[in-house]
Amino acid sequence: MSPMEPPPWQFQVLCPSPYGGETVVGGAVLLGSGLAVTCAHVVASALGLPQEERFAPSPDTPVRLRSALGGEHEMSVSTDLWSSGPDSRDLAVLRSNAPDLAGVELPVLFEEGEPPAQAPLSVLGYPELTGSMWASALYRGQAGPSSWSSQVDIVPGSRVRITEGYSGCAVRAESGEVLGIMQQNHRYSWGTAGEPSDTAFFLPLAQMRGLRSAAGGDETPVSIHRLINESVCGVDTYQCLHDFLDTVSLSEVPAEEFLTRRELDRVRERLHRGSSAWSLLMALWEILPRRGEPDPSLAWVHHVHQRLRRRRPLPPSLWGWIVRTAVQDLGASWEERLREDQRRRLASGESRQSPRAYDGSRAPKEAQRPQVVALFHLEQVARGYRMTFGIARWTGEGYELRPQESQVVAEEAICDRISDLVLAARSRGLFAVQEGPVGLRLLIPRSLMNLRLGRTPVSRGVLAYPARLAVKYEIVYHVSERIRAADYLDADPSLWKRRSHHQSSTPTVEHRNVLMSWQVPLDEVADRLGDEYVTVCAVDSDHQDHTHVFDAILHQGVPTIVHGPREAVRELAEELLLKEPEARVDVDSLAGYLRERSIRRADTRNISLINDGYGDDLLERVLGMGEV
Repeated sequence: MSPMEPPPWQFQVLCPSPYGGETVVGGAVLLGSGLAVTCAHVVASALGLPQEERFAPSPDTPVRLRSALGGEHEMSVSTDLWSSGPDSRDLAVLRSNAPDLAGVELPVLFEEGEPPAQAPLSVLGYPELTGSMWASALYRGQAGPSSWSSQVDIVPGSRVRITEGYSGCAVRAESGEVLGIMQQNHRYSWGTAGEPSDTAFFLPLAQMRGLRSAAGGDETPVSIHRLINESVCGVDTYQCLHDFLDTVSLSEVPAEEFLTRRELDRVRERLHRGSSAWSLLMALWEILPRRGEPDPSLAWVHHVHQRLRRRRPLPPSLWGWIVRTAVQDLGASWEERLREDQRRRLASGESRQSPRAYDGSRAPKEAQRPQVVALFHLEQVARGYRMTFGIARWTGEGYELRPQESQVVAEEAICDRISDLVLAARSRGLFAVQEGPVGLRLLIPRSLMNLRLGRTPVSRGVLAYPARLAVKYEIVYHVSERIRAADYLDADPSLWKRRSHHQSSTPTVEHRNVLMSWQVPLDEVADRLGDEYVTVCAVDSDHQDHTHVFDAILHQGVPTIVHGPREAVRELAEELLLKEPEARVDVDSLAGYLRERSIRRADTRNISLINDGYGDDLLERVLGMGEV
């Protein structure tokens, strides 16, 4: 999904028009299976009632919605979390059991608490007579018409104001994650009275909470997160398992020792660091079991019970849920089948070994690598470049690659299209901020060596002042000619292999292994590269002969190249070489170092890091992505 396209999980709320047909009065956001939220005043408009008055709709009151995909739906107003009128949360929950809503992609929710001040946000709304329109804003903090609201200010210079048609629409972070729903704008009481100002207010997800009536007239606290979980697993499962499993951290019962690689790959898209056993259960819930095996969610709850039953008291509801679910799913032999499944899973987890070096020996230490890598393979075709995109995750043994899509793109559009694909992947939950810095790796032909991806905006066209890719991601380039043929330019493949081995043996950037090519006459570069311990070369991209220098470096098998304007590269190299021995930077950490430096210094965004380690099996997989 391009960042300019309406998300499939945001709907338009419709109201019958007195002139025939229907008009759009706001938005609603689908957060769970058949569960959506909007503003209570939007529901009032849809029902033809005054927006400002407090009222209580009868349960199951229908509201008409239109999908961005073109279809129309009907959802019912729920009494859960209903709040209307002055000084209220202005919140409505909508529900539906319609099967056509079951397959709609759901948004990724912002789970980091409060965003930092001045964080860029965006909202897609439906201003009158203009269809849909993006508005860019900056987060200001908690403020507004109620004690639960938060304030945003329109980005200076933007012509788009947040008007009534934005109510109930999703407020999104720069990553695409949903923070809450827009509630109302602020209107000037001076000048042009009644005109919308540069300020608006939204209701964060964390403030979507209240009381729900239970059997016997009692009221229990309920939050939107609870309602989302209940829409996935059901009320009974939530009541039996949540309060206990939410207190069990994954450090007590590690997921890696129990889940299969396939399951780990699936749940990493939804889990965050420090998650609980309950969060993992929700991530496992929709994974279908393999033939003859127990459901992964049931197997996980049983495993947690077995792990903890001798360590601390367990609630009776936990075992009762396991028995009821297992008998229904597995029959009379359920206990034996669950124990056998647990033994098989644990044996598989224990057999996983640490990664090996390129020559097959044990790696001396864990490389400083991103857990998630977004991969792009570009190869020249008749109409431009075929760009193949994939996501790879570190498993402990190596990267597992999941191809995404392939398309032809013009050279001038490469950087913008990569930005669109990365933002869309993040919005779809293919990776999360909490997983740590994400790597961008590009396998490019030598003809694209001057590609300056680092200066490209992260969210082109959505935010007025978006961050750049260089400050968000660890960018590494690779030269496809060398990866495809180790003897490219008649080079000796064993030389590239030996230099890569020297780099892994002496991984820090220091004077002996760095050559700044502009300090050497062109006809002497090859001689200086004769030293096999030179594993890092700095190349001046402004020099008229830099392509010849680049070819000489590739021919000599130098694995790491720092490429960019001389002044920017020179200052970076001197900064690295002047560090104290204990503070020197590993070559494997250069991508992360450049990302951190790009936040402080804009000239760093012009620098490209080419790091071709011999025997990088991930790149071999990239070459086959388009064929998968």
